Amino acid sequence: MLLAILVACKHHPETMMDVIPPDDNGGGGNPNDTIVDPCSPDSVYFTNTILPLITSRCAMSGCHNTPTETNDSIVLTTYAQIMLYVEPGDLNSSELWDDAIAETDPDKIMPPPDATALTANEMELIADWIEQGAQNNSCTECDSTFAFAEDILPIIQNNCTGCHSGNDPEAGLLLVTYSDIQAAVTSNGLMDRVNDANNPMPPINQLNDCVKNQIQSWIDAGMPNN
Repeated sequence: MLLAILVACKHHPETMMDVIPPDDNGGGGNPNDTIVDPCSPDSVYFTNTILPLITSRCAMSGCHNTPTETNDSIVLTTYAQIMLYVEPGDLNSSELWDDAIAETDPDKIMPPPDATALTANEMELIADWIEQGAQNNSCTECDSTFAFAEDILPIIQNNCTGCHSGNDPEAGLLLVTYSDIQAAVTSNGLMDRVNDANNPMPPINQLNDCVKNQIQSWIDAGMPNN
């Protein structure tokens, strides 16, 4: 069955995960959640794109992953939690955008200045998702290609870079450049951590089998910098 799925895979650069959207309590969703298939190039999907971005860049350990006094008890790990700060369809009325992502004050901007900033494209994706109604949506296309620049690097950026970048990366492990990622595979057991059911990486929104197969295929091909 897995082979049949991989053969039928189609390329879509914004499709990184293939899971049921999390429920309001942070669980794995339920059969009544809306699944959109195939992915539309005109839509931004919460589960596939927005949740990995926010949890990687904003809900890493010590930030908005658990309520504390220093983060004003703001937690951003589930759709329900994120929606407390989002006004669907209204970008400027959404605190997540107007008071954090688009903020220019270094004391308020998110991610903070000592973390890896969101790129212009990532900011555009979040803005588009809010303006499209901030839906709890996902799509289920599977991507079998594994070029580094087009496929592997975006997976790492969306899911890992938030914790593994900056001046004090988690576990001292950088995952920013090709050399960083190559070294993480050869010397730091990257795939062992990704596949560790008891302590996976990323800890929130684990990668699905399709994405793991993409990374493993790239590794098996000799990790080309293509």
